[in-house]
Amino acid sequence: MELIPTETNELLINPPAYQFKGNTATPANGWLDDQFLVVKQRLFSANEDNGNYIVTAFLGITAASGNAAFTNGTWIITPTIPSGKRLVIQTISYSRNVSASGTLGQMAITTTVNGTQAQYWAPELYNDGARYPSNTAAVTIYADPGTTPSIAFVRSGSTSVFEASTAAVSGYYAAVK
Repeated sequence: MELIPTETNELLINPPAYQFKGNTATPANGWLDDQFLVVKQRLFSANEDNGNYIVTAFLGITAASGNAAFTNGTWIITPTIPSGKRLVIQTISYSRNVSASGTLGQMAITTTVNGTQAQYWAPELYNDGARYPSNTAAVTIYADPGTTPSIAFVRSGSTSVFEASTAAVSGYYAAVK
């Protein structure tokens, strides 16, 4: 379903896709993780007489709702970097509310730099009995214009359960030369 609440905003609400994988050693079928919401915001535009361009920002939210054979087990938020800018991430922070002890895993940030996809891992957290472990780190991570960086929480042990996870990144846009 597509909703256009204003002249510059668009919301896409999507049903999950169904996959059948039959020509493999382990056939499987089921629902995929669902990018259930995409928000589009037109930032700038001009007609042919004034340059003929459009610049739009996108933000997608994917739920970890797929069947076991097709899920990555993480929620993913995917913004798009504006044209002519490079995102420079300087600080990453994350925290978790956990219900069991064990290794909690990591936060992964995936970006594209000079046309090559790169993945950065935040330092791993260990639950020492704390119910709300958190971490903040100074980093320098780049993302190219027109690309969509993503943040995912990855569990490294089966004994931990994430009840809630939050992440924040801070930085700035730099002009691409």
